Amino acid sequence: MVFITFKMVSIRLYKEVALVVLVGETLFIEQESKRFRSKVTDVTEESISIQEISSSHIQKGKKVKCWYLGKDQAIYLFETIIQGKEATKVPSHILKRPLSSNVLRVQRRHYVRVDAMMDIVVYPTGEQEESFTTLSLDISGGGMKLVLPDNHTLKEDNEVRILVPLYFDQEEVEYCDLSARVVRVFFHDGIAKASLSFDNIAEKDRQKVIRYCYERQLMKRRKEKTLQIEN
Repeated sequence: MVFITFKMVSIRLYKEVALVVLVGETLFIEQESKRFRSKVTDVTEESISIQEISSSHIQKGKKVKCWYLGKDQAIYLFETIIQGKEATKVPSHILKRPLSSNVLRVQRRHYVRVDAMMDIVVYPTGEQEESFTTLSLDISGGGMKLVLPDNHTLKEDNEVRILVPLYFDQEEVEYCDLSARVVRVFFHDGIAKASLSFDNIAEKDRQKVIRYCYERQLMKRRKEKTLQIEN
């Protein structure tokens, strides 16, 4: 069981769950920064079959990242290996079914928040307001926290746009232009900070942020496992 701190409250966000992907559901696949979409054609205790994807990136032995939206409106994410092809009536790729301990379930109302120190640009919506660069502190699919400069004029409920660079595996960078609402402006350790909410961002951008958080979480888990082995 994995516990994540969200808004200062310990919430059981991620847990070891049996994979509940169903035949006919859409599965999103990533490999070497390339993204694909396919349909699940069969599910067994050992494998998941998907409609064949015509790409040199999808080959036997390749590691891929997958996610889908479950019937419970939660997002399920996992990594797996392409085991080969299946010559059936509908040509398919066969994916190794992941262990339940390697499947992350994210409730859409409880986005996991990860530490993320990134250089970002904030664009207030007021005509007289000037944009400024600053540092983010954390981010989730639902919002982010950032440092405010001394001369800022942001107030609660202000609308802003934020240019955020998301650094993924394979040295890929996605620049997301996100709309946000200022939820709270506060001081901590003598530093002005703000909490923002992504109330109206495009779903494709939210998925990018969730994917970023997912990769950060996987990286953290790998490091923890490495330290356990070394100790």
